[in-house]
Amino acid sequence: MRKILSGALVVVVLASFAGWAGAQPAIPKDKIPADLSPDLKGLVEGLYAEDVAKRAEAAMKLGELEEKAKPAVPFLVALLADDKGVELKIP
Repeated sequence: MRKILSGALVVVVLASFAGWAGAQPAIPKDKIPADLSPDLKGLVEGLYAEDVAKRAEAAMKLGELEEKAKPAVPFLVALLADDKGVELKIP
């Protein structure tokens, strides 16, 4: 059941990002907290990638972390403000 919920969370997160081609989080990259674990910090930094696939990968991996990714939520939400579109294909 937990795996199904995690998968559903990833789908919801990706579906929510229908507007992030070329997007950058509204929060400046230098506002990423320095005290994040290296893995979490790397994934949050991945949300700033120019490559949409890399952004999607970072968002999916953050979704898989569940509660551990809580500090990343503001950065994920900030991406929702972008109005550029991209088509996401979920297998």
